[in-house]
Amino acid sequence: MEYYPNQNCTYFVQVPQDHHILLSFDTFDLEDPIEGRCHDYIKVTSSKDQRKTEQILCGKQSKPFTVETTSSWLELLFITDHIHQSKGFRTTYKAVRSCLNQTLLGTSGSWSSINYPDHYLNNQDCYVLINASDPSLVINLWFETLHLESATGSNDYQDFACTKDFIEIFDGVETIRRCGDWSGYEQELSFRSHGMWLRLHFVSDESVTATGYKVFWKAVINDTSTIPCPEKWISFQDHCYQVIQNQFDLFYP
Repeated sequence: MEYYPNQNCTYFVQVPQDHHILLSFDTFDLEDPIEGRCHDYIKVTSSKDQRKTEQILCGKQSKPFTVETTSSWLELLFITDHIHQSKGFRTTYKAVRSCLNQTLLGTSGSWSSINYPDHYLNNQDCYVLINASDPSLVINLWFETLHLESATGSNDYQDFACTKDFIEIFDGVETIRRCGDWSGYEQELSFRSHGMWLRLHFVSDESVTATGYKVFWKAVINDTSTIPCPEKWISFQDHCYQVIQNQFDLFYP
């Protein structure tokens, strides 16, 4: 069976606003491009924050593949000409929970990437604002886990460029970006805000995911003596020390 010529069909998919859409194609067999131009094709259109994205698919795919949107709706347009026909396509869709911008109030708490400790999702871009709501307080924040895709492809925790998946910490004065696999080095991921709030910005690209992150925070009086040492470190005279093979490494929070 082949699809009909001269088709112009539009399909709309809408899911809850806190989700986005994952299209899964298990069959895709359309007319091959002619001189680089698609005559029979599918166009997938979606938008987020007034930014429209379009993806045109044509030709043949021997293996199943997916297309993931960044918004809660999509338009799928199927166009064919009158010349060549083929088998067509088969696709299913799934609503996938998206990360949302959040504001967290209070004096302590925790937060983690979506699906943690399972892998986070692709195409995420969201903010979490932590606000102590008291100008006399600052926020101590530390990571229990941080494992994201690295820009180098090696999950190197020393990759500070972080141009693929990353988490960014901003407090109005300073911006710190981290990515990669920090397993075993979590004690180096302790931060203090300059004021009563800080913001986490998490971004993932369209490929490769990992465990994600989990953070804890606590609002404290703005006093340098209250800066916490990482777990299993030793506090002495406003500094933190870690014992490694009977040697001391100095850590400045």
